[in-house]
Amino acid sequence: MKRVLLAALVVIWLLPSAASALVQRLTPAANGIPEPTRLRPEERVVLAPAVIRPTAPVPTAGPSPVTAPNPATSPPTPAEPTQHAGRTVPTLSIILGVTSLLILAVGVLAVFLRSGQRKVEQEKAEREQRRLLEKREVERKWRERHRGSSPGGEAGLTLVELVIVVAIIGILSSIGYFALGGVIPRIRLENAAGDLMQDLALARVKAISTNREYRVHLDAETASYTVDEGNLSDISTSWSTKSSGGGPSRWLDIRMYNLESLVDDAVVFNTDGTADSGGSDVARVTLAGSSGERRVVVEVNTGRLRLEIWTGSTWKDVRKLKE
Repeated sequence: MKRVLLAALVVIWLLPSAASALVQRLTPAANGIPEPTRLRPEERVVLAPAVIRPTAPVPTAGPSPVTAPNPATSPPTPAEPTQHAGRTVPTLSIILGVTSLLILAVGVLAVFLRSGQRKVEQEKAEREQRRLLEKREVERKWRERHRGSSPGGEAGLTLVELVIVVAIIGILSSIGYFALGGVIPRIRLENAAGDLMQDLALARVKAISTNREYRVHLDAETASYTVDEGNLSDISTSWSTKSSGGGPSRWLDIRMYNLESLVDDAVVFNTDGTADSGGSDVARVTLAGSSGERRVVVEVNTGRLRLEIWTGSTWKDVRKLKE
C-alpha cells in the first residue's frame, strides 16, 4: 500500500513538467517560428517620408533595367509593434505545480497518519501480549508453589496436611456435639409440649363447632394420646378416634406422668368450651426429658390452656417468662 501511494505521488509530481513540455511544444516558438518582438514606447522610431529628387533620364536603346534596392542605402523599415496574447505556459505550470505540492503534502500526511495508527496498534498488541505472558508466568509460579509430591506433578495433599485437617475436623465436631448436646433435647421437649397443646385446643374448638363432646385420651406408659369424638353432646357412651399424637416414634426420649384431675386419663371438652375434671379447677399433664420438664395446664371452668416450665424450684408460666 505504501509503495503504490509513493508511485502515485511521483506520477503526480511529474505531471506538471510533462504538461508544460507539451504546451511549449505546441506553441509557435517551439516550431521554429520566431516570436514577434515587443517594443517599448521609447524604442519606437518615426521615420519621415523620403524626398524623391528627379534625375535626368538616361537614354537607352532597350528597356530600362530594374534597379534593386540597396539595403545599405535604403532606410530601415520600422518594425510594427505586436502584442502576444499572453504567456499561458508559465501560469499553467505554476498552477499544476502548486496543486501537485498540495496533493503531495496530503499524501505524505496520510502516510504519516497511517504509520502512526499502525504504531499505536502494534504497541497495543505488544502490551496485550506482555500481559498474557505475565499472567501465564504468575499461573506457572503458583502451580510450582502448590505442586504436590505426586509422580505426575499434580496438586495434592501431603500426609502431614491430611493429618492436620482430620484433627481440625475432630476438634470442631467435639465442640459442636457438646454445644448442641443440650439444645437438641430442649427443642424436642418444647415440640412435644406444643403438639399436645395444639391438639387440646383443636378438640375444644371441635366440641363447640360440632355440638359433641371431644376428649384427649392420654397414655402415660407410651407417652402418646388420641383425640376422640363422642356420640352425644353430654355424657357420651361411645368414642371414635379422629387423630393421634406422641409415642416413641415422634417423641424421642419424652416421658409423660403426673396426670392430675383427669377423667379416666382424659381431658373432656363440653360443647360450651369448658372441661370436665376429677373435682379440681385445673387438669395437668407433665412431660419430661433430659433437658427439663414442661407441664400443660387446662383450666376447667374456661377451657383455656397454658404451658409451664420447671425452673428447679417452682413452675413458671412460659408466657410470663418471655415477657
